Amino acid sequence: MVAVMFELSGENPPLAEYEIECILDTYGMKSDILYQENRVLVMELIDSPEIRELKSIFSRLAFTHTVSQYIASFDTDDIKSFTYEVNNVKFRVDAVRHNASHPDIKRDALERIMGNGITGGSVSLSAPEVIFRAIISDRIYTGLLLSENDKSYLRERKPESRPFSKPVSLSPKLARIMVNLALLKQGDKLLDPFCGTGGILIESGFMDIYVEGADADREMIEGAKRNMEHFGIVGETFNIPVEKLSGISADAIVTDPPYGRASSVFGNNINEIYSSLNHLGADILVQGKRMVVMLPGDYTELFSYFNVVNVFIIPVHRSLTRYLTVLERK
Repeated sequence: MVAVMFELSGENPPLAEYEIECILDTYGMKSDILYQENRVLVMELIDSPEIRELKSIFSRLAFTHTVSQYIASFDTDDIKSFTYEVNNVKFRVDAVRHNASHPDIKRDALERIMGNGITGGSVSLSAPEVIFRAIISDRIYTGLLLSENDKSYLRERKPESRPFSKPVSLSPKLARIMVNLALLKQGDKLLDPFCGTGGILIESGFMDIYVEGADADREMIEGAKRNMEHFGIVGETFNIPVEKLSGISADAIVTDPPYGRASSVFGNNINEIYSSLNHLGADILVQGKRMVVMLPGDYTELFSYFNVVNVFIIPVHRSLTRYLTVLERK
């Protein structure tokens, strides 16, 4: 067993927690919650893989800033008792503050206190082999950093940075979390029947998930191909509307259908589109497999072949709210 400390994104903590739950389910890891407060979640993982594999698994997370191997938590008066022994390695201590609690505790002072309690190694601010993480919340939580969200992918793969983009393109962060909620491992197959510019296909490909995408708009399909080639993503694309898709297998459907504002619905109303998507999912997904779909409202009654697992409201701007909807085949 190993205890792990998750430092959650502040924009939607319930969604961040659910993403972690889905990743654990994907890889068959059971867990018990040890601590949960503000944006800190500490869990004990039962029958977990080796630490090296955990680093790779948790690097997928979109709504978690850092993941650390949990050491201990302290009341502010007890942090001076922190001790830890390392084996001849270079280390650094990074402290962060999550709320206005304990303004008297300065981050640099906390880093010095913890550094003084670490024995068997030497400090290296520029090239550490091990990074200790301290989170100042109602308590002080400490751990050994396993993975840190690399925000560079948000810049490098944002819609404006792709060879082909449209205003309706999904952000890489939302595309990634949608894929993670679908319970897909490396080598599984994802279908996006409204692939647009290919955002979901690209994020899936970076997680070694095989992708197939379709769209009724030829311009979108050609643009998605260009974007996939630009990022080195291998997969299949089809210029076929959702109601005519057949002969395809998949382990999950993850998609952001058009909703009739800035995106084209090719003469169909959105009820017809969602009904076609419902029937497609029924045809290609076996019982228990997931469809994760971004909707402009609560249209779950149109997905009669699916149970509703979860719904998260994602504000986009004043006049648009999206519903990130997780469905499971009945």
